Amino acid sequence: MITSAATRVGSDPTAFPKTRNGMVVPVSTGTSRPAESPDTHNAEHLVTGRISARQALFFGLTAIGTAAILSGMGATLAFYAGYASWLDMVLGTAVALLLGTIIVRFSRRHLTTGSIMSYLALEVGPRAGVLAGAALFVGYVSVIILFTCISVVFLVSFLQGVHVSVTSTPLETLVGAALVALLIPLSRRGVTLSVNIAVVLGWVGVPFVAAILIGAVARTGVDFHSQFTLTGFDSSGFLAGFVLAYGTFAGFEGFTALAHETTSPQRTIPKLIMSMLAITAACAIGSVLLTVPIIIDSSRAILAGASPLQVLADTAHMSGVGTLTNLLLFLASVGSLLAFMNNAGRVVGTAASAGLLPGFIGRVHPVHRTPARAIAFVSIAAILVLVGYLFVTHAPIYRAFLNFALVPSYAWSVAYICLAYAGVVDGLRTKSPWFVAASAVAGLAVVGAVVAGFASESATVAAFSLSVVAAVWVGGIVTRRSAALAGSTQLL
Repeated sequence: MITSAATRVGSDPTAFPKTRNGMVVPVSTGTSRPAESPDTHNAEHLVTGRISARQALFFGLTAIGTAAILSGMGATLAFYAGYASWLDMVLGTAVALLLGTIIVRFSRRHLTTGSIMSYLALEVGPRAGVLAGAALFVGYVSVIILFTCISVVFLVSFLQGVHVSVTSTPLETLVGAALVALLIPLSRRGVTLSVNIAVVLGWVGVPFVAAILIGAVARTGVDFHSQFTLTGFDSSGFLAGFVLAYGTFAGFEGFTALAHETTSPQRTIPKLIMSMLAITAACAIGSVLLTVPIIIDSSRAILAGASPLQVLADTAHMSGVGTLTNLLLFLASVGSLLAFMNNAGRVVGTAASAGLLPGFIGRVHPVHRTPARAIAFVSIAAILVLVGYLFVTHAPIYRAFLNFALVPSYAWSVAYICLAYAGVVDGLRTKSPWFVAASAVAGLAVVGAVVAGFASESATVAAFSLSVVAAVWVGGIVTRRSAALAGSTQLL
């Protein structure tokens, strides 16, 4: 029997229903006090307890792209902040750690499939959840685009290393679309399979990347002087770099959407969040300090199509190893792409179950018990955006990566500002001054990053990203109200 949202939740016809289509959806009382967390049985259509703590940690690190961070973080930041990249990375890490403390508190309290969107709906009401849902949707679409681009970059660089030329933008576009098309059916086959494949692909190339980094640094040394004196400092590029640096951690909380599928989630998830942030921060800061001087000297080769890792391998006189590692990093990027598609599917499926998207998108696959339609929906949306962009601009794939690199930062900024607000509210409610202070500092830092973005060379990207989030937010409100007026939570 299909019941209305008002019947299930109470007098508020726009409140999130507790569960629909097998996806956990937060219940909000509409007051400043948090509602009760959904019980585990509300996710009965998803597989529970299949992911161990170790799998969850490596899956999270794979999703955030540890191998790509080690090999390419310096190159990504260097094009914006130059020798000041390390300082951007340190500041970005500090913001991510503050946000992590808020996620840790909420993850101990609630088990959800909607990540930040669910936490906000439970803690401060459904309106904040709707806004966060819009931001996360835009963020996940753009991250899928980014990992598709970087996968193609590594593949093209590998093919160039074996003397196969693939520099045509239409061909690169076709490869990227085909890659996502192959991963969609794989991701619906079950969370355990996706996690195992993603982890193996994501970590197989890390030892080779480490060897190349050591070899390159041994050949050139590290120019700490230019970095610590901020040689050539440009305020506009530095501000854009800060947005990009803290955006490196965007989506770090994504695997909280797999809480019901993780063993002992309320004990495991909080520990994993801070562990993942610490490991990612160490890799990112170390990579930036070691590689930025080399990348600055080789920027033309990268813009011509060479991967940052190939440049490092050439510097280390390890071109053969670099060619092999490009293949391994292609596989690692595919692992990250698969991981984000899984995280995105659960968040988007929960959004659909809450009425923010057409309800059929949130249905769980009856056999594999995965949000197959949501995974397909968000992945196809990402590919359509990428294909449209490349068709209009005829830009090489790495240029597309650079242009989209800041979109997740700005999109997730909206969700993180809402998260910081929820942290302040919770700190006041529980009389925890330190938590109020940490949440306020995190929120102000993210607001500052967004404002700084409008004062930097990325102002156009900032305006575009926030405009898209606003459009999706309005669309979600309209869809949700239509569902409530129809007297049913089912949108067919």
